[in-house]
Amino acid sequence: MRSSEGLPLGGGQSGLQGDLGGFSLLILSGGGHHPQICYTDSSSPHSQPMGTRSRIGLALGPDQIISVYCHYDGYIQYTGRKLIDNYLYKEQVEELINGGDMSSLHSTHMWESAPLKQTIHHADGTKTVDYMRDADDNWVYSPVKATPSPLYYSERGEDAPPKIGDFDDFLSGNCGEEWCYLFTPGDGWQCWKLGWGDTNTAEYDFLTEEPLTVGKGSLVTV
Repeated sequence: MRSSEGLPLGGGQSGLQGDLGGFSLLILSGGGHHPQICYTDSSSPHSQPMGTRSRIGLALGPDQIISVYCHYDGYIQYTGRKLIDNYLYKEQVEELINGGDMSSLHSTHMWESAPLKQTIHHADGTKTVDYMRDADDNWVYSPVKATPSPLYYSERGEDAPPKIGDFDDFLSGNCGEEWCYLFTPGDGWQCWKLGWGDTNTAEYDFLTEEPLTVGKGSLVTV
């Protein structure tokens, strides 16, 4: 793996970056936090984090959270819905987080999945090659999983375990997370959209998918 030491990241952080076949592994350090793993698009000249990134956590006790990074589809309308529909109990959330950081929470793709191509023969004798598409005009991939499930980075041999920290660590956004989801046993799921620039971090209501109004309920209970 090609790497470079001391990559300047701002905020008093440095990092180690390496090529992972189309994506880069970015390990952040400094700023008083434990090292964190981020994934970036190495085809971009700026190598910025891509996707709608999120963090999914389980409360272990007062101000102690174990959590994992999720790279794609982190917005409340997708990851939020998948969590409250499929991870209703502590044991389910534990199993989810034990897998470590993930590319996607709910996917039929595997790391070896690739879009299928087809050769099209035209009346004039020429041929073109194009990707096969389904009824919704999406590329068709193979191989795929029969049932959607998390796509973990550990499945392609990477060491990306869960991290344990306090609530401030959880909402720090050190890997560019835009959304954070926390499951508290006995209470349920909570969701925050992290602030950027002049925008403040806000807790969101799962039902309305809007910022919580003071005095309204905030938990999705089970």
